[in-house]
Amino acid sequence: MDSISTKKILRNPIDPVWTVVESKEGKFTVSIPLGKDAKPDNVKLSVRDRDFYIKIKLEKSSEDGTSHLKQVFTKRVPLPEDVIVDEIKSNLTSEGVLKIEASVPIPEEVPIPVSLDEDPSDSAEDD
Repeated sequence: MDSISTKKILRNPIDPVWTVVESKEGKFTVSIPLGKDAKPDNVKLSVRDRDFYIKIKLEKSSEDGTSHLKQVFTKRVPLPEDVIVDEIKSNLTSEGVLKIEASVPIPEEVPIPVSLDEDPSDSAEDD
């Protein structure tokens, strides 16, 4: 059976980050580019009511200490009903991309029989 794959890019006007949500071959994946300054300690993840919440805090200071930038944002990603919540894993790559993965059961192929309607009265009514 061919696998079903879906991919969405979530973005809205106040969201500074593109979020790629993909469901393919038994995996649900969320990818969020945070930048190379992101550290695992700056990211908090949680699940509530079939929604996945990502809270990120990023801070930068200028070399001379005269400027300080602090960014905090929260993102909610709806989880598919069949995601196995206990198997959610996350990883922050060296490029600063947060990757979140969860298992999704692959539905089994169920054959559906096709019967032949041999009632000649059905075709006579169409004439």
